[in-house]
Amino acid sequence: MFVDFEKPYVKLQEAFFSIQNHVGRALQNMLPVFDKGSLQYLNQKRPLEMLGEPDRIPYPAIDDTYIHIILHEEITEFVGFSYFCCPEALGLRAGKDSPSLKANKNAPDDRMWTLLLGKVLQNNFLLPLYGDEMINIHEPYQQLVKNYKTPSLNLKKDKSSLKAFEDHAAQYSAQSHRDKRNYLRMQLKTISRMMMDSQGLLGPKFQLVLALLALSRHELLWYFRHLEWNSKKYREVQDQDIAELVHLVEDMSQTCLKHREVIRTYHRKLLQGLYGPRTSNILESCRARFEGGQVLNVMQSIVDHINQSDSDLKALRLNWRRAEAYMSGYQFKASMLDQNCRLMFQTMLKVYELSRNIDEIEMQLVEKGSLKELYFYNKQVDQVFKDTLSGNQSQPLYVMSFVRILNSFPDNISKNLNQEMRKMIGRKSVSQGEGYLQSIVSHVRTMLDQLRGSPNGFLNLANQIGGDKVADRLKQRMLSRSSNSVGSSPNNPSSPNGPNSQSTSQRPGFESYYSSKNLIEHMTSIERNLTYCLFSLARSHEIAVYDTLFSPSEYLRDNLQQYVNQHLSLILMAKPSITKEGRNDQKTQDFRPPSQIMYELETFCMSLKIIEQCINVDVQELLTSALFDHMVNQQPINNPHNEADTIEPASMVYARWYVDMIYNSNNKYKLQFVPHKKSMVSTKDTPINGYRAEEYLDVNEMRVLARLMGPFGFKLMDDMLLDLIYQQVERLRDVISSLARVLREQEQLLYTEQALDKDMNKKFGGLENMLPIAITIGSLMEFRKCIKRSLRESASDYVPVIYKVLQSVSAQCENQSALVQKLIWDCGLEDEKNVGKDAVLNQKLESLVQASSVWDVLPVAFAVMLTLNKVWKDVDYNVQLEGWNNNAHLSITCFNELALALSACNNQDSQFSIDNTYTKFAEVSSMLLLNMRLAKNYEKQVNSCHIFADRLIKSCPSACTVSVQEEFSPYAMTRSIYVQTYEPLQRLNSVTAEGTNSSEAQE
Repeated sequence: MFVDFEKPYVKLQEAFFSIQNHVGRALQNMLPVFDKGSLQYLNQKRPLEMLGEPDRIPYPAIDDTYIHIILHEEITEFVGFSYFCCPEALGLRAGKDSPSLKANKNAPDDRMWTLLLGKVLQNNFLLPLYGDEMINIHEPYQQLVKNYKTPSLNLKKDKSSLKAFEDHAAQYSAQSHRDKRNYLRMQLKTISRMMMDSQGLLGPKFQLVLALLALSRHELLWYFRHLEWNSKKYREVQDQDIAELVHLVEDMSQTCLKHREVIRTYHRKLLQGLYGPRTSNILESCRARFEGGQVLNVMQSIVDHINQSDSDLKALRLNWRRAEAYMSGYQFKASMLDQNCRLMFQTMLKVYELSRNIDEIEMQLVEKGSLKELYFYNKQVDQVFKDTLSGNQSQPLYVMSFVRILNSFPDNISKNLNQEMRKMIGRKSVSQGEGYLQSIVSHVRTMLDQLRGSPNGFLNLANQIGGDKVADRLKQRMLSRSSNSVGSSPNNPSSPNGPNSQSTSQRPGFESYYSSKNLIEHMTSIERNLTYCLFSLARSHEIAVYDTLFSPSEYLRDNLQQYVNQHLSLILMAKPSITKEGRNDQKTQDFRPPSQIMYELETFCMSLKIIEQCINVDVQELLTSALFDHMVNQQPINNPHNEADTIEPASMVYARWYVDMIYNSNNKYKLQFVPHKKSMVSTKDTPINGYRAEEYLDVNEMRVLARLMGPFGFKLMDDMLLDLIYQQVERLRDVISSLARVLREQEQLLYTEQALDKDMNKKFGGLENMLPIAITIGSLMEFRKCIKRSLRESASDYVPVIYKVLQSVSAQCENQSALVQKLIWDCGLEDEKNVGKDAVLNQKLESLVQASSVWDVLPVAFAVMLTLNKVWKDVDYNVQLEGWNNNAHLSITCFNELALALSACNNQDSQFSIDNTYTKFAEVSSMLLLNMRLAKNYEKQVNSCHIFADRLIKSCPSACTVSVQEEFSPYAMTRSIYVQTYEPLQRLNSVTAEGTNSSEAQE
């Protein structure tokens, strides 16, 4: 009618003109029923509370009060609309026009305007018409007080009271409804917990549950109707607990559906055991009044339906509606005054309602507890969802309730009337559900980022207690103690070191303290919200929305997989920022040092552990899969241009960077190999200022790298190293091959006067390139040892059972399968039967060794190399380093590994035995060094060369070579050389020790 009429208020009054007094009397009778839905009545009479009278908990809730409470919303709308359609009814007074109500002598006004309509107007602004169409209920009454005047009623004098109603609604209605929602929320929470523990109570208390759901639904709809309504006088209705009420309504409805058989069985027995005999007795007492009519047959049919155990009682309700309509006729006016007839109407009203709890439980829950009308307030629902998820007063524990209510939105359209419209709403609800789930998952990712990397997150807290910060803090504490030690008295309370003072920096473990309580509360709040959000996802295993089934846990898992992949990519491949000093570095940082990467990776895993504690998602599997993709996967994919492309894993980037650093460590990057550290370090000549090489190549960093890359990454790196070793050994072979004839001649002249010719530098000038090549080979081989050692230590620490088993297999089993050999290599183990023999290296060099016959002069070439002035010019032995400044000690590693490889690849030929190789070097080098001591051009290098030869010979696996050396080079001479070389260092150490002792004595 609002759509049909241009001026609907006037037309409606004309349509209801003839029945205004009848409507007014009906409204008068609703006054006591209407009050039962008020908060005052609920607090005083407590019909919705179960714990107020524990002894009455098992009793059934079948009083008329629950029916009246269920109808409270309909009564409110009926009163609000009826009085402006029937304004004459406003003139009726209590006691005068309605005998059921007694006049209140103390009340200044006993008209229905004040007693009934006033309560509606004081608590409402907007009443629904249909869907999202609403009406400001005060507007039609404002027109009434302006224009309506009849001989029996003049409403103009009520203009002030109407304004008072509106002002009261503007000031207090929001708070009144908020208080009512809080009351309903507490009762729903209590009853929901009781029903979970005692499902049998659902039967006797189902009417109470329906009443709670109906009132809660009414309050929720009122909230969303008024949420964005703008008025100058009207106060906002923001409620931080509204999400919890939505959740409780939805959860209570689901609980009832889950245990519907309990409800159905209880009410069937209740009807048969109590109301069947009662209805039959009432019918017998009224038989005389209905004798000979159709009413008696219909009522008898109803009694038969009650006594039968039929699960479909729709016919019973239809028969009662027929009988009720028939008995409402004029001919039964006198019969309705009979007490038994009135009792029959009251009893049948309960039977009608209770019968629906048998075969229409789902429909009952839809009518009383469904939130399908929220579809018409979609904008407000979206805003409340966002506030619930991440607002200032967020309640993430209940966020999934907004996804579940979407399934009821298509029910606003009947299945039989408009299938296309229903389908459109359904698809829209599915899309909205996907958006909600995406928002929830995005919020989870945001909170994980905050926990991990915010200014007060796990990462920065971990940085606070590690690395350079702790070293700097310890330094500051030592300096502060030394500065405070003078002039401070421990007995002086005012002094910094007084007995009553203990600064934060002096407390144990202060490095891990947050700087303020607010930071703790902030991090606790983030962790709590994340936990609640995850618990909300875990509660719902599957959620049906129209024709789609959502699985929140799987949805979260899929998104977390992407999240973990993205963050691992950032963690593993993040490049450090280029500093001002490092702009011209010849070697840039393609990634951060392994310890920093592992440090951040462990912090990331720590934040992900919260997920595993709250929801059934295997975080370890996600991390393992992501690390496998970044460290192992090299499967080709197709890019958008249909060109075959390959994803380069982080292990490839790491391997390429490390191999380049080691390969060019001597000639390009000027690194120094420190034997006792077993790693490369930067020097003053290193053309890298932005970082130090040991930040990547230190033994501890390599152990961390072994954990990151694993056997696959190190195998990849080892293959690159072997290729480079093969290339350099091939170059070394070419150098030796070009001088093989001359070297053999030199070996024949060893015991003659021509053993040390004046033209040695010219004659063997081609050997000048041999030392750099040998150093490069040695650095590559030392790095191979380092990665195997790192693998072995990593396996021993993190997979000790596997490590010990493979160690036993390696020691005891002679015939090992290829798989076992691969596993042994993955753990960094060596074959116990062939210690010192690198089978992988031997296999790589086998073709190179067997294809040439020049390797027999390798020891002669190394010995002759000691006589070349250009090679050993400005190359001194560093006693602190216990090596040479040009990394010549790495060439010893090259010689050792090549000797082992030559022996392994030519095991049938005694010429290439290990002892023969070292013996030949000892003989040739000793004779040349003796001649060099007698010559004049070798004073600067002879001691250094002598130590080089001694270090090389002593590295032989066999001890017999040392005795051979002593035959040509006496031990006394070798010892004197070492004493002469180490004497400056010993003198410096003694001076330093004397200075330290004297300072301690003075103190």
